[in-house]
Amino acid sequence: MKAALRTFAVDETSVSGYVYHRLLGHDVDDIVIKCQLPKRFSAPGLPELNHSQVARPTLDDALTL
Repeated sequence: MKAALRTFAVDETSVSGYVYHRLLGHDVDDIVIKCQLPKRFSAPGLPELNHSQVARPTLDDALTL
């Protein structure tokens, strides 16, 4: 745990600047990822997800906790 926090604090390449400042609670502009999402979300051998299981806004956000 200490090593991970040390890496986060001193290694500039450990996370992006956006993630670093968001985790520290700094005010940063939201990044919206514009991409073409599929109409149906499914995986082989599994049933198709229903509408309530697909949270599209979280797929557009750069950081969703």
